[in-house]
Amino acid sequence: MVVGGKRRVYVNAPDYARSVQIALITDNGKDTFIDHYESSTRIWRRVPLPDGCILPAPTIEFRYDDAIELYKELHTFFADRGVRNKDESFKDGELAGTKRHLSDLRHLLKLPTSVT
Repeated sequence: MVVGGKRRVYVNAPDYARSVQIALITDNGKDTFIDHYESSTRIWRRVPLPDGCILPAPTIEFRYDDAIELYKELHTFFADRGVRNKDESFKDGELAGTKRHLSDLRHLLKLPTSVT
């Protein structure tokens, strides 16, 4: 069993299949491993990856529609806990900055602060 190490997640959607593949890779600084789930035995295996090796198979594969459902559920789960991706945070910050700018302009031009 590999303890510690840098964990990377790779997502791929091959052109030839209507599926989404996810690979979980661990690099402990000495060796690199991919995790595989064997559904028949319900056991997780950690398999070494030789240097320069093409990924043999993904950790898990979903039908495209199921992957979209998973994404929506994960997005909701993390958004409810305040976790956002950089693009969402940037857009919110950009909108807040625009609102402050408009408020400043209204104040300078002596316009009403709210429109009813």
